[in-house]
Amino acid sequence: MKFLDEKYLGALATSVMHAKTLDESFSFANSFREKQIESKQWLINHLTGNPKHVCILGSWYSSVLPYLLFKRFAIIDKIDCVDNDPNVQRLAKVFRHFMGYEHRVNLWEKDAKEFITTNDEYDLVINTSCEHMPFDMNEIVKKKTQYAFESNDYFGIDGHINCKKSLSEFADSTGLREISTCEERDMGHYKRFLVVGKC
Repeated sequence: MKFLDEKYLGALATSVMHAKTLDESFSFANSFREKQIESKQWLINHLTGNPKHVCILGSWYSSVLPYLLFKRFAIIDKIDCVDNDPNVQRLAKVFRHFMGYEHRVNLWEKDAKEFITTNDEYDLVINTSCEHMPFDMNEIVKKKTQYAFESNDYFGIDGHINCKKSLSEFADSTGLREISTCEERDMGHYKRFLVVGKC
């Protein structure tokens, strides 16, 4: 984990200490375990251009992607993090505060599809949890925006309501036509899929 720095580690540790229950502490810690970091770094490595306005759908605690994005793209002005789970918002706000992100990262407790279809000012839209969404990404993509989507074939897991059987099935479901990256990774018990491109 070479990318971690003292401030980031401190914000993670402080957020865990602010958890009110063991379940909340475990859930937050799960958001930055090794496979979570690896999959998001994989995505970051395949992004192009110089995005200024970014939207992350299914952002969970926003504990990894904003950090990696700011390290990769200093030009970013704003990141909107969207998650409809009210249980993640409190610790997401704690983490954001201790990272000093209040003026650059917005946390929205909203439905992902409703939010993104009514906001179109983004250079880059990311969704690393497409398997959790009750819709396919082809329902939200628009011209000119760069999209980066991840999913998997990990069926049978609670909350995995939209897994795909293969990389090609997932790629077809994104609605992207100008695809710059279409890759899969063997994670042991399942395969993870990554598709980056434009409509």
